[in-house]
Amino acid sequence: MRHETIRVIDMTNNTLEINQFYGTEKYHKISDIFKSVVTDGVFYVYNGNKIKNPGDYNGDYSWFITDSLAVIEHHKSCVDQPFLHITLDATDKDNIQMIIDDGNENVLYTQNYDSIIVDYALPNNKLELYWVQGNDLGSPDVLELTGEY
Repeated sequence: MRHETIRVIDMTNNTLEINQFYGTEKYHKISDIFKSVVTDGVFYVYNGNKIKNPGDYNGDYSWFITDSLAVIEHHKSCVDQPFLHITLDATDKDNIQMIIDDGNENVLYTQNYDSIIVDYALPNNKLELYWVQGNDLGSPDVLELTGEY
């Protein structure tokens, strides 16, 4: 388990509007570092509520998206999994965690954060994502909001 220090104070009255995403119109490549692509909803979270070109602006949760992809693509507990459920749980501000499980609540990886600084709060203080492995027919590995699955 890795422990990072990210100093963060209060979340504001603004809430990240992720419930508007069902399915995706386009896949986005956020970095050449990652082979996975992201959906419109994850791209929205990554870019600070503004659908723009990658790299224009990294939003409040861009660090969480990149942390997730780094672990998914490189940590030994995750690399051979066909499906992953990723949660940023900020319900306890003294114990903020990224939890990655196999979709059946078998925890594969946990990372703790001291705190997070954001302009937009998470609905119910949680952000949940799915990662789905691509196939040999050319379908890419995809990180998506749960509503886009």
